[in-house]
Amino acid sequence: MRTMTSLGGWIDRLRGRTSAPRTAGVAGVSPEEGPAEVIARAYALADDGKPGAALRAVVEALETRPGDADLLGARANLLARAGRMHEAIDAYRKARVAGAASPSFLVRFAWALNQSGAPAQARAVADELLAATPDDPDALCVAALIARAAGDPAGCVRLLRSALELRPEDPRPTVWLAEVETAGGDPARGASLLEALLAAHPEDLAAQEALAHARMLLGNPPRAIAALDRLISLADAKPGQSATSVARRARVNRALQRYDLGAIDVALQDVIGVLREGPDIAAQFQLAVQSIAKGWFGEGWKRYSVRWLVEPYAGRRPHAELPRWSGQSLAGQTILVSAEQGIGDVIMFGRFLPEL
Repeated sequence: MRTMTSLGGWIDRLRGRTSAPRTAGVAGVSPEEGPAEVIARAYALADDGKPGAALRAVVEALETRPGDADLLGARANLLARAGRMHEAIDAYRKARVAGAASPSFLVRFAWALNQSGAPAQARAVADELLAATPDDPDALCVAALIARAAGDPAGCVRLLRSALELRPEDPRPTVWLAEVETAGGDPARGASLLEALLAAHPEDLAAQEALAHARMLLGNPPRAIAALDRLISLADAKPGQSATSVARRARVNRALQRYDLGAIDVALQDVIGVLREGPDIAAQFQLAVQSIAKGWFGEGWKRYSVRWLVEPYAGRRPHAELPRWSGQSLAGQTILVSAEQGIGDVIMFGRFLPEL
């Protein structure tokens, strides 16, 4: 189950904190439309699922005002939202040269650097942000998550606790604190934090997903299933693609927990239901595993090749530059056998090596 599920939307919502544009006048389609109006229209287009139109609106405005820092920053934000991180980083740098330096801009710039695999640079921008706004809860939160990505969980916890002190009513820092505890090997502590949070915020989707994840790691399938049931109910009641993705992940994870309990038939119902809605690698992998468990070996082993697309198997795939064996005779030849499963499976299947 993926964690930090609410972060992207949280970063997007910070756009309301951007500084007011310093210029007004001709931009975009309307002669009376200033940078602030262009940016608002572009964000509305992006929210409406039209990222291309959103970018075009800003790019057209930049043709008239090529050095406007707010428009340059908005272009960077829209590129980042579209997942075009390398272009976004370049755009953020150009906006900085033009004078963009608001807390909202620095938050997004730091997070984009972090997402593009540059945690040291991200942390430098986050430090600049904290120096300018040391008592800003949003700045503390993004700095905390960058610290975590940089391998500093203690720094992450310290910053999140500072954010909580400044804004105790905000559930996000507690969710992230719990995820740090869970990832650090204490899912019981993480679950405890989340259960207390959900008592006050029972509709919080991110908290419920984090609780389900913690309970899964605790190795108690019935309690994990109860948390996943609640998560699916919450996600199904919310509009938007993000909630739909949460519900799909939850159904795949519920299938895994049901499989662990030996309830393979109902687990298959979850997996097949997800796949009827659209392609899903995790669901395809579960379908393969559960097909084998049902004794459908021909179908199951054929589907099992999808394992190379999911962790931990993706990281175990051998990369020797040798042709792969597909069942042909090995007479007069040698074969390299690579372990991919756990030690118990390796020992069990090792007895078939002489048959090769």
